[in-house]
Amino acid sequence: MVKRLSERLISLSKGWVALVAVVVFLLFSALVLPGQSAQSRARLGGAAQPDTSLIYSADDLYRMAEAFGPAGRQAYIEARLTFDVYLAPRLRLFLITTISWLANWAFRPGSSWRLVNLVPVLGIALDFLETAPP
Repeated sequence: MVKRLSERLISLSKGWVALVAVVVFLLFSALVLPGQSAQSRARLGGAAQPDTSLIYSADDLYRMAEAFGPAGRQAYIEARLTFDVYLAPRLRLFLITTISWLANWAFRPGSSWRLVNLVPVLGIALDFLETAPP
């Protein structure tokens, strides 16, 4: 089943599909991300954010939330909810199609290395698990 999924993704990831995914991702990164970043800095006053911290404790998270203030917390939540809805699919499409296209080009059919294109799929599954209700 895993190999079938990998091969199906490879068969769907033609060169033009990977190119479209790259262009969409680059345009989104160049046109949307800088504005989102500036807006976030303005609303949160440059306070540290969980999204930009690799490791943080519960106490750190409470300090960040306190620094945001009520309006900043609301803005942060709204930005994360809407922004993640727009960024995540583009990033996933970019990663799956480009890795699948490259795997098809770099590895012979039947090679276990072709399964590398499933790494972003694993990321999707883990993301769903992270946000699923308990």
